[in-house]
Amino acid sequence: MNKIVFTLIFCFSTQLNNLTAKNTSCDFLKIDISARQAGMGGAFCAIADDVAAIHFNPAGVSQIKQAELLLTHTKWIVDTNINFIGFLAPLKTFVLGGSIVYLSYAEIEARDDNQQKIGTFSANDLAATISFSKQLLLSNKDVASYGINMKIIRQQIEKEQSVGVAFDLGLLTSVLLPTLSHPISIGFSIQNISQKMKFIKEEHNLPLTAILGFGYRVGVINFAIDFKHRVYERKTIFSFGTEYFPTKFVSLRLGYTNKDIVEQKHDNLLNFCGGFGINLFNRYQIDYTFLPYGVLGDTHKFSFLLKF
Repeated sequence: MNKIVFTLIFCFSTQLNNLTAKNTSCDFLKIDISARQAGMGGAFCAIADDVAAIHFNPAGVSQIKQAELLLTHTKWIVDTNINFIGFLAPLKTFVLGGSIVYLSYAEIEARDDNQQKIGTFSANDLAATISFSKQLLLSNKDVASYGINMKIIRQQIEKEQSVGVAFDLGLLTSVLLPTLSHPISIGFSIQNISQKMKFIKEEHNLPLTAILGFGYRVGVINFAIDFKHRVYERKTIFSFGTEYFPTKFVSLRLGYTNKDIVEQKHDNLLNFCGGFGINLFNRYQIDYTFLPYGVLGDTHKFSFLLKF
């Protein structure tokens, strides 16, 4: 039987990540999974106050005071879909959590050596995470948090697959400056610490990323700034986000990031995103975010958060 040509799916994955990771794989790990965080430009490392902290900074998991469940669906570019489910459970002295991210690609045509169509095949990516976080009491009643994730990662194309293990580390604290009336939260996270993953015959690094974030709240407005350094890609990404609560039931978000999704350097509007959230009975939260990606199409994120 003639070999199936996998070139299409590799080209597709490259297009999905805009050719920015020539020596990394599993780039779906870099996609913001929650509508709330995506609406803030992905700046969430120093806020990290809901289930999505698993993805951004595991140290923030310790801030959760009651069990939470988060479901997210993203209609992504080029007919791909991303689904996320995450859960956090506060225990006596620490918080445990878990999540699954699943990205499914559209069906790809399979062709023989003569370029004749012989059917279709599928591809998907998956990451399952276990998260642990604990708060530490420092001097003068200051509190800091640390967290760690362990991830099982799998990429599959037709019958070929690759499996690997990675770790995330996170720290979170706050500092009160004399000139400010409220403390500044500071977050630091290192994501995707791992050995190379091998797919068929080729080995690739995971997208090792170091994140430094700052968060500040003034009244009913959250401000967040993240600096993300992609180690193997030698690229630093700046993200800025705001979250405004006009009432306790509604939140409005606007974000900006300088990461290049498409090669349209003159269209700076593509770097902006926005969304909103609706809070019901302080138990249910529904979030939506719109992200434009130019020629690759617009994307829509929907999230549902339940507190127990």
